[in-house]
Amino acid sequence: MSKEPVQSPAVGDGKNVDFARTFKYLMATQFLSRGIPFIFNSWIVRHLTEKDYALYAVQFHLLVTCILFLSREGFRRACLRADITW
Repeated sequence: MSKEPVQSPAVGDGKNVDFARTFKYLMATQFLSRGIPFIFNSWIVRHLTEKDYALYAVQFHLLVTCILFLSREGFRRACLRADITW
């Protein structure tokens, strides 16, 4: 048994092969990360009544607004307490 290192055969320019593979993976992840939530949201919205949808929309908006306010306020206070000298 020989202990020679195994080398993969060269197929064209290595940079082009890596770019094509990376591009395919990026396209696939973009499609999946945007397509799957869209499909589920469409399915959920079709099965909601008007009353349920209105309640969901208002409560979701209030929840997001509260979370963003609390996170921004904490960040703002942390920035005020920071001792930054130029």
